Amino acid sequence: MSKHFPINEMQAMEKHHFEHWILLWKNTLDENFEGEMAEMAKIKARNIANLMAYKMEMARK
Repeated sequence: MSKHFPINEMQAMEKHHFEHWILLWKNTLDENFEGEMAEMAKIKARNIANLMAYKMEMARK
């Protein structure tokens, strides 16, 4: 996560950026994988994106 803070200072990394990343991640998984592990990867990615969006927002305050 530490690599993202300098980027966030130059250009705010906002929730919509993470939503786009999730969409790309989900589409890639759907095109290449199926099953329980793929679904778990989607859930974990959503959790990471939510945490990252929150931390980037807090860092800008």
